[in-house]
Amino acid sequence: DSKNNVYHLVTQYVKPWTVGKGTGYALMVNTESPKEVNLMVSHAWSENAEEFIECLIRTVSDDDVMFVCALSLYQCEDGAGPTIEEQLGTDPEESPFGRVLTHIRIRGDLIGWKWRFRRLLIGFPTVLACLATL
Repeated sequence: DSKNNVYHLVTQYVKPWTVGKGTGYALMVNTESPKEVNLMVSHAWSENAEEFIECLIRTVSDDDVMFVCALSLYQCEDGAGPTIEEQLGTDPEESPFGRVLTHIRIRGDLIGWKWRFRRLLIGFPTVLACLATL
C-alpha cells in the first residue's frame, strides 16, 4: 500500500513513541546501552516502509547497527529536543550523515578495509544534506 511509506511510519509511529523525549527512536530504545553504528542506510521518504524494513531484515546481520535517519534523528520538532535543522547543521561533514560515514571509515581503516569508492563517499554527506533540505 503506497500509504505505508516511511513518512507515514514516522508520523504515525516514530513521532508518537518519541514525542517529548528529545532523542530519536534508535537512541531511545538503546538508552541503557547505546550501540556503535557500523552501517549507514539511505531511504526515500516515499518508499514503502514495510518493503524497506523487510529488505533490511533480509540483508543485515544481527550484529549490524544501522543509522537510518528516519529512526535516528529526533523527528518531533516539539521543542523537547533539537530541530531537524539543528541536527543537520550547516556543515555537511558535521551533519549526522557526515559523522556516521567518517566513523565507519575510521573503524574500517583500523581493521584494514580498503575503500575502493572513497572519493565518491567523501562527497556523499554534502549530497545527503542537500537532499534533506528539499
